Amino acid sequence: MLRKISIENFYSIKDKQVLDLAVPSNAPDSPCFAINKEISTTRIPKVVSIFGANASGKTTVLRALGFLKWFLTESFNQTPTNTLRLMPFLDLEAKHSISRFEVEFDSDLIEAGKSCIYRYSLEIRHDPGNKTLLQPEPKPVVESESLYFAPEGKFRRLFYREREQIKDSPEFKVKVKDYPLQTFRDNASVIPTLVPYNHAVSNAFTSVLNSIFTNISTLQKNDFDENLITKFYASNEDVLKKLNSKLRMLDLGIDNVAISTIYNRVPEPVFKHSGLNCEVPYILESQGTQKFFTLFPYIDHVLESGGLLVLDEIDNDVHPALMPEIIGWFHDERTNPHNAQLFMACHNASLLEHLEKEEIYFTEKTHDGRTQVYGLKDISGVRRVDNYYKKYLGGVFGAVPNIG
Repeated sequence: MLRKISIENFYSIKDKQVLDLAVPSNAPDSPCFAINKEISTTRIPKVVSIFGANASGKTTVLRALGFLKWFLTESFNQTPTNTLRLMPFLDLEAKHSISRFEVEFDSDLIEAGKSCIYRYSLEIRHDPGNKTLLQPEPKPVVESESLYFAPEGKFRRLFYREREQIKDSPEFKVKVKDYPLQTFRDNASVIPTLVPYNHAVSNAFTSVLNSIFTNISTLQKNDFDENLITKFYASNEDVLKKLNSKLRMLDLGIDNVAISTIYNRVPEPVFKHSGLNCEVPYILESQGTQKFFTLFPYIDHVLESGGLLVLDEIDNDVHPALMPEIIGWFHDERTNPHNAQLFMACHNASLLEHLEKEEIYFTEKTHDGRTQVYGLKDISGVRRVDNYYKKYLGGVFGAVPNIG
């Protein structure tokens, strides 16, 4: 599980912003929280929601997670001259400064079945060049990168990398003499660099990262591909059966979804509606139904495997009655036995009625355009019996648009 995220100098975030997901020890027990008793008594929310006005930085927080996944899995696949996919905060000082990221998470990278807390840190330096806003964009390069673990409660280094030089540990097992010169490039992470060498810890880390799914990249929102999803359903009948079961349970007026090749050699989803004598093609379905059709395999996989699902503004497309149901799947240990997490940026304030205060975060911009992130749990005087929806819309918690 993801425990903490720190972001600095990334898109609309200039100053260091930290989302510490630890639930306070005095908070009452709730099925909304997960705990890994093997390594800690700290509880972590299974759902993390981010609310705020348009352009307040909600997407920036999720984009940081998307960037880290890309950097840790794909960065070595680009050419040595390619530029890293990130932007600093757009002022002169930040443009020539350093972007920093840090995440803490549970895993068993060193020994399968033996979990502990890991801390990954990354610094990206933006080349100074001529310090004017009119010059070409500076080239981001890796300044430092590190991975620490806490098998006995105290963090120890697995590796620390500065520029192209790396210091490892007995557990990480990297012998620099075994790798060609210039192996560690200034535009790639150590982890995907070592994967082709069948490096054990890097392979394990990559498996963890491959359990993260998101519809937001470092550059734009990426909707899940309907054609790929349709092919997936066509070859995974059990997932299609689960989809139909959920649709009937939710009473959306859809009796059945099938994958047809009658009218086209390419598989196409068709929907059988109550009261209709013919099937409805995907293209004629509502946007909400289309979105749920493409989203469901990711939800199902994450819940089955214990991964992380990162969704940007999904509540804009999915029916308001569906979102509380999806949140409930993550809360319920029967449907989420491996403590999968859902991170989402939201506009639909009614979802606040279905969340604990430790699951709620806000983004707000200062007068000079800097995103600030804070949790509802950090606001004094907030009680669990409060109507979060009413108070949020009333401006009590901030992070709402100023109209007029």
